[in-house]
Amino acid sequence: MPVFAVYSTPGMTNVSVSKLNKWEVKGAPIILKIGEQEAEKQTITAKARFSGEEREFNQTTLIEDIQGWLEELQAAMLQASRDHLAANTREAKSYDEFKQLLKEHKGFIKVWWNDNKEIEEKIQTETKATSRCQPLDWVDGQGTDFYTGEPATKQWVFAQSY
Repeated sequence: MPVFAVYSTPGMTNVSVSKLNKWEVKGAPIILKIGEQEAEKQTITAKARFSGEEREFNQTTLIEDIQGWLEELQAAMLQASRDHLAANTREAKSYDEFKQLLKEHKGFIKVWWNDNKEIEEKIQTETKATSRCQPLDWVDGQGTDFYTGEPATKQWVFAQSY
């Protein structure tokens, strides 16, 4: 069962949208709006921070409906993240190719690498890129370390900070 926090902002008008923005900045996934029209119709208007979509819910089924919508939003955010990762990840087989990709593209670079701290420090000094993660769902295998040319069994993601 999800945990809901409810905050009342009495007297909210279009002039005080900064109060609404405050909750968006804090990461509230859904903002509920209950104005005169909603009170008359016994509905609640909800706006999703992720998509900007607004939906109207019946007050009597609000908890179940919001819970379902939160699950939809979570799935959409996860898919958007996966799509972004896939669209912005390139693969480098050598250090020269790695440096060229950094110049031409922003995003992530997948490499075979042996996770050597000294080498990572050299890479960071030369390119400002660092290892970001070793995705758990990437299968181990055999490759060639992009920096040393030695055999490697793990793939890593590198990127630059912006």
